[in-house]
Amino acid sequence: MIADETRAFHFRYEGARLLAGAIPQNVSPRLRATIFRRAGFRIGKGVVFASSPRIGGAGDIYPRLTVGRRTYVNAGCVFDLGAEITIGSNVAIGHDVAIITTTHEPGGPMRRAGAEAFAPVAIGDGAWIGARALVLPGVTIGCGAVVAAGAVVTRDVAPNCVVGGVPARVIASRLS
Repeated sequence: MIADETRAFHFRYEGARLLAGAIPQNVSPRLRATIFRRAGFRIGKGVVFASSPRIGGAGDIYPRLTVGRRTYVNAGCVFDLGAEITIGSNVAIGHDVAIITTTHEPGGPMRRAGAEAFAPVAIGDGAWIGARALVLPGVTIGCGAVVAAGAVVTRDVAPNCVVGGVPARVIASRLS
């Protein structure tokens, strides 16, 4: 029972979180990214973490997070690493964005949240994810796409278009 309840505890991540957490928000954001890279996450050069993201997931989470070069991750972000999260280069991620890869299969009437299910999330190069957006399991956001603040993204977003709302829908297409 103890082993099952501690399977999501990650010593390297917790050490990195504590070390990076000692750095004030928006101070040395590239150093913070370097700390997470050294902990084992795949973080590209020039990445900026405005504060330490909250990261969760069971098992070997370190290869499940890939962040491309020169990407900006603002304060308060959550990365659920039940499955892979791949973030391209030159991506802007706003305050309090949550990227979720874990869900549940529908259960019976006594407990509707059944067995866990996992699906990866991919965000293409140059995309912009607005503040407090929620990206759900299995979603791919295309290169150059924009997700409006507060949007709940439940399905794929085409490249170079703008989506917003709950659930997110296309607001504008063919950004130049």
